[in-house]
This record gives sequence, structure tokens and C-alpha cells, in this order.
Amino acid sequence: MIDITQHQVTVLIKVPHTQQRQKLFKVLEGQIKEEFSYRNTSYFFSEFECHKNQENNRVALWLIT
Repeated sequence: MIDITQHQVTVLIKVPHTQQRQKLFKVLEGQIKEEFSYRNTSYFFSEFECHKNQENNRVALWLIT
């Protein structure tokens, strides 16, 4: 999910619920952040924030300006 408003870009990325997810996203997170920065030059992006849904134990990564 990508939400672009006047002052903020929010990106939600659902990640697989496996042991390999952390390894996979450590490899890709720099590339993902770089791509969003390249396409949205008016914004500065934070580091990824990992949030766990308490109801279903699913993990999502947020990238926020």
C-alpha cells in the first residue's frame, strides 16, 4: 500500500511470515528505499519500522517520510 498526501508518503509492505523474511528484507530494504527516494525527490524517507499485528501475528514494514 502506498499513500501519498501533500506532506507525507507512507508505504506499507506485507512481509512473509517465515524465518527468511528478515534476511530477504535486509537485502532488499536499501533498494526499496532508494527506489522510493528516486521517484519522490521532494521527500526524505525514514528507516523501515517493523510493526506486528497483535490479532494475527502478521508483520508489516512501514516506510514513512
